[in-house]
Amino acid sequence: MQRISHLLTQLELIDQLLQTQMSVERHTGIQKHMNDIATVQHRLSNLEKQSKGIFVRA
Repeated sequence: MQRISHLLTQLELIDQLLQTQMSVERHTGIQKHMNDIATVQHRLSNLEKQSKGIFVRA
């Protein structure tokens, strides 16, 4: 009986670890998307500045 209890405790710990790992992976994925969005915004801002410079010179 004690062995079963020990195994259940181990399974619960494994379950918690897996849930934590999935949460971290989701957070990492979200962070990557946020970084990608920031990069695109930065590039758009640079293009906007360049296009303003072109129209001023034209």
